[in-house]
Amino acid sequence: MEEESSFIIDPHCHLQYFTNQELSEMISVCQKNNFKYFLSNSTCSNDFDITIQLSEKYPQIIPGIGHHPWYLDSIINNNNWFEEFKSYSEKLSQNNFNHFIGEIGIDGGRPKK
Repeated sequence: MEEESSFIIDPHCHLQYFTNQELSEMISVCQKNNFKYFLSNSTCSNDFDITIQLSEKYPQIIPGIGHHPWYLDSIINNNNWFEEFKSYSEKLSQNNFNHFIGEIGIDGGRPKK
């Protein structure tokens, strides 16, 4: 059995903020430098779909859904935010869509003012 060579994973990035051209160029350069995967975190429910779409376009991107501590103010007045989040994650799981839960706002961050 042939041993797989080592590779690099970026375990925390926000790729939804790049243009398609920037992202394509960045992934190309990274692949040439032994990067294999990027764990890209959404920051709020507004970019869950964008993060998922990027992972469909680029198999190197594994999407994470969650709410970044800086943007918790967007869910403070939504009493159903956790149920919506859980439902979204369950839907992805039922479709066997690889994803992870990230940016769940428990690290003591404060909303941006």
